[in-house]
Amino acid sequence: GRFGHRCGVWARSFVIFIAYSYLFGVCCIFVTAMKISLQELMWNLQLGELGWLLCTAIFIFPFVQVQSLHEASFMTLMGVATIIAVNGIVVGQVVKILYSPKDGGAVAAATAATVEAVKGLSLDRINGLTAIAFAFGGHVIFLEVLSEMRKPQDFKLALFTSQGVMLGNYLVIGVLGFLAYGAAVQSPITMSLPANTVFSMIAHLCLMVHVLVAYCIESYVIVIGLEELLDSKAPRIRETLYGKSPKIGWAVLSGMVLVGSAVVAFCVPNFGNLMSLYSSIGIFSLSFAVPPLLWMVYNYDSMTNFSVALHSILIAGASTAGLLGLGASTKTILSQLRMRFLAV
Repeated sequence: GRFGHRCGVWARSFVIFIAYSYLFGVCCIFVTAMKISLQELMWNLQLGELGWLLCTAIFIFPFVQVQSLHEASFMTLMGVATIIAVNGIVVGQVVKILYSPKDGGAVAAATAATVEAVKGLSLDRINGLTAIAFAFGGHVIFLEVLSEMRKPQDFKLALFTSQGVMLGNYLVIGVLGFLAYGAAVQSPITMSLPANTVFSMIAHLCLMVHVLVAYCIESYVIVIGLEELLDSKAPRIRETLYGKSPKIGWAVLSGMVLVGSAVVAFCVPNFGNLMSLYSSIGIFSLSFAVPPLLWMVYNYDSMTNFSVALHSILIAGASTAGLLGLGASTKTILSQLRMRFLAV
């Protein structure tokens, strides 16, 4: 409708802001996950939070210089292979715990604590729901992946295959993890594995490789977006960065994303809290609130009263869920930051 055309620029800017905020949040989460794996692999070193993040950033930087997803095909295969290995180790260890007679009482106590923890609309319950939403947030980069595919016609097959595998994987790991560890389960679940064993070390190493691949893909999309922004808003800066060598410009932009991610990871070191925070901001907006909102904006003149009411309910429900998640995650983060600085 006429109203939709007038709001076109605003709508596009809003979606871009939410999408890139979420992508940057994912980068922060991946930096935190890699830092945790690095700490577990080198458990005998005492570097402090800043030291571990610096080591993580130095390790990541060479890999984010890939300037095309085509160049990252081998890395993608590595990412798939390593997460399969992590899942296999986790399932094996969890099943071992569940069928171990000496842990029966602990399992029962953990399960009871879990049931008690999720009663009512607690902060942990809300954060858990937003973390689940985060797990399916890959749709933010679907279009970028589609544009880089050698056979775009296979995208539907890739989409349904990946989402189906993800759903099965999350169900198995989530259910078995809570049956074994209850409310004491940590995020990521590899943190709950017995420390300093061969299997836990392999799991942390594989998880680190997997997260590295995922970070490179997310960082690639952000850097491409920054290049487009510089082209349209600050061409002189773009020319200065890329004038002598495109590699230098890419290194500067990817380095900025990495430094920013490390700073956020330092301020909010908890992996689960970061997931809940960015899920509230990005997933609920892009998945549930923005689509019906934009549909109404562009088609309001031709919509029936029933359709308007239905879309309004969807927008209100998604907005409420997002605000609840944002409030719960923010409150938890502020509480942990307060405890952290008081301890210092």
